[in-house]
Amino acid sequence: MDRPEDFIPRLSRKVRVAICWTHVSGYMAACWRALAAHPDVDVSVALFAIASKDNVGFQESRLLPGVKHVVWPFDQYQRDVGNWVREIKPDVLVVAGWAYPALRALADDPALPDTKIVMTMDTPWRWHWRQFAGRLAHRRFFRRVDRAVVAAERTWQFARWLGFEERRIVRGLYGVDAEAFGPVLERRLARFPEWPGRFMFMGRYAPEKAVGVLVEAYKQYASQVKDPWPLDCYGRGPLGSLLAGIDGVQDRGFVQPDEQPARMEEAGCFVLPSVYEPWGAVLAEAGMTGLPQICSEACGGGVNLVQHLYNGLQVTSGDANDLARAMRWMHEHRGQLAIMGKRSRDLAAAFTHRAWVARWVTMLDDLTRP
Repeated sequence: MDRPEDFIPRLSRKVRVAICWTHVSGYMAACWRALAAHPDVDVSVALFAIASKDNVGFQESRLLPGVKHVVWPFDQYQRDVGNWVREIKPDVLVVAGWAYPALRALADDPALPDTKIVMTMDTPWRWHWRQFAGRLAHRRFFRRVDRAVVAAERTWQFARWLGFEERRIVRGLYGVDAEAFGPVLERRLARFPEWPGRFMFMGRYAPEKAVGVLVEAYKQYASQVKDPWPLDCYGRGPLGSLLAGIDGVQDRGFVQPDEQPARMEEAGCFVLPSVYEPWGAVLAEAGMTGLPQICSEACGGGVNLVQHLYNGLQVTSGDANDLARAMRWMHEHRGQLAIMGKRSRDLAAAFTHRAWVARWVTMLDDLTRP
């Protein structure tokens, strides 16, 4: 079967790309490593340094071998990123959203008159006053942007509302490491005679991830079934105390990206109950490992990655009762979970890091072709 990565084009010349991002993540690092390996792309990345308040423990040097990058504290980033970009003189400049004045200013920098501007966005349309204000305040910047790369369908709709014509919107902001997560399903099937009876959550222990809803739902589920499955939670954050002292719930702490596939191998169902989740790359990672999934309607990635009663269940955001029912459904249909997991991997295959490179290199070719 033909795959998107089979059609990665060569470019007519070397293209310099500067990516001004926020914090590093395992999934974007996999994408950037693959892009840096393309023979016709010279890529450099600028990042915010991770602070303790960010509730993550990713290590840039561990994630970005082979990728030229700089990491600055936030204040230094705002001060120095302009000079960094001007020294590179990129053919294509990628900026993360429109929230940072230092990045918006680069769109009109006289030293970059021929640079193509790509703006990334994962925010869905929310009927929030900030979005109305942003559309008015940043009209000039949006007109200067050559392409808006969006995470999913809800973000595509928001980009249209901001004034971007369809021809300027490109899907495919995120990808995941298929080499790391792809083989997990076969390992799980070989390792466990019966599909594992374990729920898994991975993410920040923060209000938007609905950790309290997850805990309440688990307690309801556990009271309604015989031999309830354990719930393994991986992450860190201010709501970690909610996980303590609950029978069946284990706080296993933060794990680095290269450790995540092994943890997912032990699970039988992935749960993401967020009340705000623009996309949720962890859904694609869990799907790539062949896990059936439960996600809330708030998860933007659920539109692509979780099809109700096909490879998982979608539940009402913030509703512990609905989430408990979904967990009970998984418990009672254990014999169907292996085939649901295979479907999850099929759906996630559209978001591998190789497919990501195919989309981005095609966009770079379109932007820089004479």
